[in-house]
Amino acid sequence: MDVARTTNGHGKVCDLSYEELSKFDAAPGESIPLFSEVLDRFGGKCLLNIELKESGIEEAVKTEIISRELDKLSYHQSVIVSAFDQDDNDSDASSSWNQLQVFVPDISIALLATAAKIQKIGESGFVKKAKEYKARAINPEGAGVTSSLVNLAHKEGLLVYVWTVNDPKEIERFKKLGVEGLFSDFVERL
Repeated sequence: MDVARTTNGHGKVCDLSYEELSKFDAAPGESIPLFSEVLDRFGGKCLLNIELKESGIEEAVKTEIISRELDKLSYHQSVIVSAFDQDDNDSDASSSWNQLQVFVPDISIALLATAAKIQKIGESGFVKKAKEYKARAINPEGAGVTSSLVNLAHKEGLLVYVWTVNDPKEIERFKKLGVEGLFSDFVERL
């Protein structure tokens, strides 16, 4: 992932040290925080969606969450860990749905999926996979969300968090569908 998307810097996160990353401006006067700083500042105040981008970090992420007892809070004050499946990742990511298993049953998980992945495995296949992995939620791309997917997920007791929704008309459409949450680059629009 290139830092240019969310900061005034350039380069891939994996190629930069934290010292280099901390010099970039992520918002007016804000540097990129450490994962531990995010957990300390926001843990217990809201639901944090933690997306795994790389394989091999899941045990460290779990340790950080449990050390702060965020796994013991109510769902809306806790964390949910999500990942794309291996065949659905960006070229610079290496996560998979399989690595989410280390969190179950202690920490809630969600399966992330692009519209293409949902089309490939079908709506019922996506929901079935979420149930097999003991997920608490699905996080589908907005372009892949239909009323039938939302209804199917809810029927199976899954929450639905849609990404990335920036258009006000789309925000309203998803609210009417009854999804539990939206990811957006413009929080004020929600």
